Amino acid sequence: MSVIGKPQQAITKVISYLRVSDPKQVTEGNGLDSQESRARAWVKSKGFDIVKMYREEGVSGAKANRTQLNLMLAFFATSKEKYIILFDDESRIASDTKLFLTIWENITKMGHEMATIKDGVLDPEYDKLVTTIKAAVAEDQRRVIRTKSMTYMDVRLSMGFYAIGHVPRGFVIDKIDNNVYVRRNEPAATILQEALEGFAAGRIESKQAVLEYMNSHPKFQASKMPKINLNFVERLLKCPIYTGWFALPKRGIPYQEWKIEPIISRETHEIVLARLSGKYNPKVRKYNKDDEVLPLRRQIVCSLCGVPITGSRPRGRHGKRYPSYHCRNKACSAYGKTIRLDIIHPALESLLIACQPEKSFLRFVEMKAFEVYRENTSGFRAMQRGKRIRIQDIEKELEGLSRAAMQTTSDSMRLRYERDYETREKEKAALSAELDASINEPMSFEEALPMVLDVVKRPLEIWRTGDLILKQGVLNFCFGEKLSYNRDGKFGTPKMSNIYTALKDFSGSECYMVAEEGFEPPTCGL
Repeated sequence: MSVIGKPQQAITKVISYLRVSDPKQVTEGNGLDSQESRARAWVKSKGFDIVKMYREEGVSGAKANRTQLNLMLAFFATSKEKYIILFDDESRIASDTKLFLTIWENITKMGHEMATIKDGVLDPEYDKLVTTIKAAVAEDQRRVIRTKSMTYMDVRLSMGFYAIGHVPRGFVIDKIDNNVYVRRNEPAATILQEALEGFAAGRIESKQAVLEYMNSHPKFQASKMPKINLNFVERLLKCPIYTGWFALPKRGIPYQEWKIEPIISRETHEIVLARLSGKYNPKVRKYNKDDEVLPLRRQIVCSLCGVPITGSRPRGRHGKRYPSYHCRNKACSAYGKTIRLDIIHPALESLLIACQPEKSFLRFVEMKAFEVYRENTSGFRAMQRGKRIRIQDIEKELEGLSRAAMQTTSDSMRLRYERDYETREKEKAALSAELDASINEPMSFEEALPMVLDVVKRPLEIWRTGDLILKQGVLNFCFGEKLSYNRDGKFGTPKMSNIYTALKDFSGSECYMVAEEGFEPPTCGL
């Protein structure tokens, strides 16, 4: 179909246009270098000269606005000489039939000729039909390839792989065995986590404060990222991808867990959304609730009003702080009157001393602990079983909603069904996550028993040497409710925990046990 021998063959100068759609093709497979080598071989076989080459890297043939194509057409418009424009094949010109014919028409109107390596110089009159068919075939192939690619991508998305390219700030893509995993990108992820959790907790009061916090960290400012502003902060606070759970309605992907290392929890994200909508306003604590110097804060109550006693570290005349407890009820007569640590702590220790059993009763403690363990584990398993049953019920509800949405002719009802469907999907995902998080069985009795016996044998020692969590654990283990304290330096009669109540009933005394010889009377030897 070439027209060698016609007058147009007097043109011997060639300009080659090379194009690939995928950036990987620049160096791999049918890349630009392989196209260039074929173009040079063709020109050499014809005795022509290559004047210039335009290399279009990673640009779709369906696009009309291409940098190198525009430069080439602009060069032709100003050039007085005529050239043969050489393409590898029709698909390199354009993968859209209409665009292909438009480019060919523009080139021929300027007096230039178009050629492909296979067919040689093309004649607009004789070769138009066949070449147009080839361009249409290339367009259809592009459509088929795109459909297959979209189907493959949808499958990957449904499996939880983030196969849609760009990830938000704070993440980085990690490819393992052709699978895309999204992991935290430090230190930006930690900075972002503190900003989101701080906003949810109320430590960061507004979107402007979030913006100022991020701008105070130069490492969060990436050179290739857009500048951080309030619009960015708004999108960031609403973005669910940071939880690793979200839906893609446009791609038909329901609310699901993704192969993404989360930066914040879903609970935190819900609180952030509630703050943005004005439905939630957190109360910011102005004191350190985890002060180990004041382990009894909110663990005991005032004997006069029953309100939990708090504590603080007021500053003295010379700037030194003196930790103490006090009743926080303004209506109480004891309000504002301090309780010194060197008075209340020894009083508590005297209660713990009375709780230490004799060795002969440790076997009884073991039996009682097993009863408590069995009760707790049975409750745990029942709760897990209830969650599984609820998931099964939700799946049935989803099937019903799906059928109803397809059968209804009302747009408003269909929208309602879709909203209900999304709500059920979120509930199912949350229950599944809870089951996955607690998939391990509770600690075995053999593992838990030494811990229980350790507290029973030496509650006072653990209170004196343990950290805040251990100290408060001793209080919860030994006493059935919060202790009542009056300013006279005495605790009220404590209500013991179940295990110590059982010991008391068993022994018939406050907390001390029977002697080692047991209950049966001694017998005389024969």
